[in-house]
Amino acid sequence: VLENIELETNLDCRDSNLVGLKIGADNVIIDLNGYTIAGNEVAPAAIFGTGYSGIKIENGAIYGFQTGVYLRNARDISIEHIVLGHQPNDAIAIAQCRDVRIEDIQISQRYEAGDQESTGVIIFEAEDVKVEKVTAEGSFYGLKSEGSRSITVKDNSFNRIAHVGVRVVNTHDALVENNRVAGTGMFDCYSAVDVVDPGPSTRIKIQDNVLTECSHGVFAVDNPPGSPTKRISIRNNRIRMTIDAIVLMGLQDSEVVANRVHFNGAGISLWGYATNNRIIGNFATGNVSFDLFHDETSAPNTWMNNTCVLTNGMEDIDCP
Repeated sequence: VLENIELETNLDCRDSNLVGLKIGADNVIIDLNGYTIAGNEVAPAAIFGTGYSGIKIENGAIYGFQTGVYLRNARDISIEHIVLGHQPNDAIAIAQCRDVRIEDIQISQRYEAGDQESTGVIIFEAEDVKVEKVTAEGSFYGLKSEGSRSITVKDNSFNRIAHVGVRVVNTHDALVENNRVAGTGMFDCYSAVDVVDPGPSTRIKIQDNVLTECSHGVFAVDNPPGSPTKRISIRNNRIRMTIDAIVLMGLQDSEVVANRVHFNGAGISLWGYATNNRIIGNFATGNVSFDLFHDETSAPNTWMNNTCVLTNGMEDIDCP
């Protein structure tokens, strides 16, 4: 693709093991115009580009291929109004790109035990990425960000997720806001949202999400534990039907504020030298084993104005 194109018919690539459309120039618009690019699940990508910027992909459907859209080493990218299905690898993959907007996307995958790890949207070593109004169903990961910076994941719905709804790995300045995540069951789906190895001086906000039917609602872990200044904020989320609603492991200088945590196996817990955190104004009730907990290594922390019933009995946890 060397200039703007607008499809006038469906593009059937099912007999080919090649890329459907390969971007070969800057500043091109690929308008699917309501049509479909169809491929088998062996061909690498429906739309592929590396090194070309100013790309817009819009208005159609992509079925099959290992990956639906794969863009790398570019900037000023827009992917909008696309339906994707049956990608065994990634529906949308963004690597080493900057200034990316992914909006109004519908993704349907069919992960089963033993399959490769399908991902709705994967963001790798990218910067200034916004993912909004994406619906992804049946993926292993709904969205995964790794080694990236300035990521917004907002107003999305990730359903029937087999492993993790939103995974943030070694990512700085991330906002995960107003998403709905539902797993395949608390003993199958690992986490609705998790933060792994955030690194020092990170700013990650997880707020206003509805999270259900995974082992963990929010799981935040730092390896090794005790690194300084995490600045992770977990605020105003609603979490139910999980084994552990919110877990901080090894994190410091973070906050868990005004969350509603009901009818889980356990409520809010701190483990593995999680210290200097603020746990304030949460409603944690109806959880089976405890509402609030920390192990012996996870002190001091500030526990204030939480509404709860069951704790581990430590005097620094208020439970009126």
